Amino acid sequence: MGIIGSQHSEETKKKISEANKGRYISPEQRKKQSDTRRRLFTEGKLKIPWAGTTGVVTWNKKGEESTSWTGGRWKDKNGYIYAKAENGYVLEHRFVMEKHIGRKLNSWEYVHHLNAIKDDNRIENLQLVTKKIHKGTVLCPHCNQTFAIR
Repeated sequence: MGIIGSQHSEETKKKISEANKGRYISPEQRKKQSDTRRRLFTEGKLKIPWAGTTGVVTWNKKGEESTSWTGGRWKDKNGYIYAKAENGYVLEHRFVMEKHIGRKLNSWEYVHHLNAIKDDNRIENLQLVTKKIHKGTVLCPHCNQTFAIR
């Protein structure tokens, strides 16, 4: 057995693909297909015909080897950016401030975004403050409304 669909011409493959679009596949049938493909791949009887693969499974790779690698950055539900560091992921705005001042930040030091945009981590937009200063209200430079910060 070779690559899936290798016995069909490209034109026939396109016709089959169009005919199957929107077709319902039950969860049981989908699991059966998945199990069969996994078994055949493990036995070496099936090659995965995805672009860039050479028979190597890529969906279980970590870090830069993964096909879903985002460069070591991700955004949390509050809008803050986390960046990959030596010891895991850290808040990017704290990391940028640490590099700028040349030392680690203390737990009582906070980094405030001057324009209130949490993913704008340019050094000119960041200000090092204490917890006491960081509480209160600020004026948004874009909409001129005040809002509470904690």
